[in-house]
Amino acid sequence: MEERKTDLSRTLVNSYRVANYRVVTGQYSFFILNIKKKSADLETLMKQHNLFTAVYITGYNIHGKQTEPHINIKAQKNLVGDIRRTGLPFLEGFGEDPTGKWKKEPSLLVFGMSLEDAEDLGRKYGQNAIVWMDDEYVPKLIFLK
Repeated sequence: MEERKTDLSRTLVNSYRVANYRVVTGQYSFFILNIKKKSADLETLMKQHNLFTAVYITGYNIHGKQTEPHINIKAQKNLVGDIRRTGLPFLEGFGEDPTGKWKKEPSLLVFGMSLEDAEDLGRKYGQNAIVWMDDEYVPKLIFLK
């Protein structure tokens, strides 16, 4: 799957590409997903759940703009509720900007969601992009605008 074209600025697109997408697997354990880099940790988890799609998504920073903390917190809480209602397994995490320009964004790695549903959910929460993974275990950016 090739990266879709987007009207977003190059700077914003690059910040999505270089971000570290951290997945928390225990109190002191985690792994990091990076765009276009196969993840053995992701492969292990997906096989463990016997689900071969996953999406990394957040409710923070609507349309890629720094958003007030109370708005971000409410959006993330609503996103978690939406995911729980699907019954799909998920892990918490947070997106990290290696340059430090953006604050850490609480995020979720959700297993077993279709790409169409993941895109719809991303749009519902005003996201510019989601990170999509399938049975190649390579995180890919999916631009929603």
